[in-house]
Amino acid sequence: MRKTFAMFLLVAAAVAANAFAGAEARLTGKVVDAVTKQPINNATILMVSTGGRNFRQEYKGEKDGVYRILVIDGTLVYQVTYSAPGYQPYQESMKLKIGDVTTKDIALAPAAAAVAAAPAAVRTTKARNFSMTTSMRRPPPSFRRPSSHDPI
Repeated sequence: MRKTFAMFLLVAAAVAANAFAGAEARLTGKVVDAVTKQPINNATILMVSTGGRNFRQEYKGEKDGVYRILVIDGTLVYQVTYSAPGYQPYQESMKLKIGDVTTKDIALAPAAAAVAAAPAAVRTTKARNFSMTTSMRRPPPSFRRPSSHDPI
């Protein structure tokens, strides 16, 4: 009886694994700088399902800019966002190929290009607001200079 039950569990696990494996998909590629074409290390890839299921997972690329992602449910459409510090994020909606590898190489534009493209008035206003907010801050009471009226 125990051998039969153990065999049943083994077969059930194999069937369940095959059911999930049938819908899996893979996403791979390389994230590079759009200007220098050099790899961007440790880029972040965020995958969010746009279908009926609630899926949200963040992945990290490798030091050479390469990323490899295994998606268990390849039947869904995903909103994929590629980002890295100092770069403009890139977002794309994609449907992966079930049982196959989808290759997607991405070139991220440096964030400095976005600031250079902004109107001068916007840049000045932001800088002015920043300096006003930092100069208006007061130090906490513990940093106050002692005076002759303070108790000892």
